[in-house]
Amino acid sequence: MKLIVALVAASAAASKQSVSTLSVDQRDQLRAELAAWRQAFGATAAAEGLLPRATKSMSPLDAEQDALQRFYDNKLAIEEARRNNPEATFDNNHPYALMTQAEFKKFVEGVSLKEGVASVRSLPAADLNTTSVKAATVDWTTGRCINPVRNQGQCGSCWAFSSVARGATAGGRTPP
Repeated sequence: MKLIVALVAASAAASKQSVSTLSVDQRDQLRAELAAWRQAFGATAAAEGLLPRATKSMSPLDAEQDALQRFYDNKLAIEEARRNNPEATFDNNHPYALMTQAEFKKFVEGVSLKEGVASVRSLPAADLNTTSVKAATVDWTTGRCINPVRNQGQCGSCWAFSSVARGATAGGRTPP
């Protein structure tokens, strides 16, 4: 029985689930979440060029379905990231929620440091609930969130190379 459950879970993870397979109530809830995201981040995403480019052949209904699928894919990726990194926090409260992983990677690779700092400063402040902290300390180096520090000799910029490596491997895959 456990083998069957594992196989079903693995096959579900391997195949991208379509929003059309969701129940009507689930789709309605997803639409409401997407509408709330658009209210909070849609203008910023549009101004930054982060929204998907609807092709001329796409009808408004197809464009909306595409946005819903992208938002749903992001939610599934967040759930997976939470399972793989239970001590970290992941959410879709950011302007990048409708980008695919490939689009986000391309976007990040093209951002200059100056633009990156401006983007970070433009994000809303996080309201952290510090009463729900699980542990007094967490060793992040034992998980998959942080790459090992690469010794660059005496320049003192090891942290920078590790940070760049983490950004380049977004999605939980660490470099060899």
